[in-house]
Amino acid sequence: MPFDPLKVAKSVEEVVCRGKKRKYYRFRWTRFYGGSATADVVGCNLRCVYCWSWKYVTQPEKYGKFYSPSEVAAILNHFLQKHGGIARMTGGEPTLCFDHLIDVLERVEGEFVLETNGILLDEEKVEALASFDNLFVRVSLKGVDRESFEKITGAKGEFFDRQIRALELLAEHGVPARPAILLNLFRREELVRLQARLLRISPRYILELEPFSDYGGALKRLREKGITVYSLEQYS
Repeated sequence: MPFDPLKVAKSVEEVVCRGKKRKYYRFRWTRFYGGSATADVVGCNLRCVYCWSWKYVTQPEKYGKFYSPSEVAAILNHFLQKHGGIARMTGGEPTLCFDHLIDVLERVEGEFVLETNGILLDEEKVEALASFDNLFVRVSLKGVDRESFEKITGAKGEFFDRQIRALELLAEHGVPARPAILLNLFRREELVRLQARLLRISPRYILELEPFSDYGGALKRLREKGITVYSLEQYS
């Protein structure tokens, strides 16, 4: 039975948020974005079958450690001072424990990429994000329409509209953003239709197309759901 990701968000926050602290399962330096100080959060409000952080998403009570905003920022700033590059928050859903996120953003020294599914980004939250001139938001779309969103995430298909609405709000408030999607779960013509819809929101919304990688048993879960992973050849 499809679930309500807003209700799931509240229940997950009870596990991964503790006042201004939140749970993380690791901090690392990665090659993404030309080099990034990366904070991997525990917990999410979706259950995407291809998720590379599956165990940290589905069992948030078992993993991670609580960190304050100042502790997180200190770790990220240390990486930035040592390696340069940008800071990044990813793994689960970073907009859970939103007050914690804002406090981290206030302390990080340098560019910051927020990777989110966008479902929790209402107007009030986007207004708060718009106050940061060092922020870039990457919205990971979980489908090309309501039907594919529901099949991939387990959440009610209507919440795909909230992903689109998040992109609209980010554009309206002038927050630099980009939509992204896992490329080879969808047919070429489906991606073309989605791209046309996004361009009607903003001419800057060019889809970032990410090829599928089999992390953490993702391929097995996709097959169990009857979701096809298409050959990359069809997109050339």
